[in-house]
Amino acid sequence: MPEENPCIGNLQQEFTSATEVRLLQLLCQISPGPERSEIFEQILSEPHGYHWRIPEQEVIFQALVQLSGLSGEALRGTLPAQLTRMGFPDIDLTAYFRPLETSDKSDLDRAKQITAALIASQIVK
Repeated sequence: MPEENPCIGNLQQEFTSATEVRLLQLLCQISPGPERSEIFEQILSEPHGYHWRIPEQEVIFQALVQLSGLSGEALRGTLPAQLTRMGFPDIDLTAYFRPLETSDKSDLDRAKQITAALIASQIVK
């Protein structure tokens, strides 16, 4: 069996981490609704839980689940306080609220695609 190239493993990890950030950006900005809730459920219902590559990203996801009825400015104002209550007051959320240049519907579709790809990549490993 050939040895795995460590460079490839690092690139995959960086790509996965960047993809997770993109998903969190979308979840921070997509309007609440059944389809957004479906994305949360899909990740939460993984048999052994989805393994986030960066612990900070998992904490942000958990906070988003707890605040799933909020989006936009309401979420931007509430998320830091939620993270503080969870014991993580120093997380910089700037990257997660960068303006998106697409419609809410295409963002939702993209979030679904990213979720499916992340879960599939975890199953393959």
